[in-house]
Amino acid sequence: MEKKEFIEEVIEIFKVKYKEKKGNDYISLGKAGQSAGKDRQAIGSLLTFMKSRMPELNSDQMKLKFENLFNACFTIEDSWLSNNMTLPIISSKINEIILILKNGKSKSVFYKGYSGDNGKWERIFTELRKESEVRQVESCLLTNGAGAVTE
Repeated sequence: MEKKEFIEEVIEIFKVKYKEKKGNDYISLGKAGQSAGKDRQAIGSLLTFMKSRMPELNSDQMKLKFENLFNACFTIEDSWLSNNMTLPIISSKINEIILILKNGKSKSVFYKGYSGDNGKWERIFTELRKESEVRQVESCLLTNGAGAVTE
């Protein structure tokens, strides 16, 4: 799959999630048949970030990781982030987003645990203290998605 086509498909995934969570259409003003340049650039940056951590994933698997990321982003309770959750904001605030999800300022099961998992997720996030473990948090976030816990 061509990178440009992949990016457009990921933007469409975001638009669907945005509509589901916000009840409004996500408007991306670009050339006919294309998303805005800022949205494409944001997905390109996020793709680079995610590929560096999961280089073995194919296109379909990577799209699922993006969907998981978007689901998690829409659980954030921070008023400003919640009201301004766009692709450029996700890209530019990815470190803050990961920390919010890790530290429990969201409605995501990433920090609250998941029924039936014996508190697995809560333990992961309360025990993470070292900088070297931040990558593990990112991996958990991008691997399992909001509400999807695997053993």
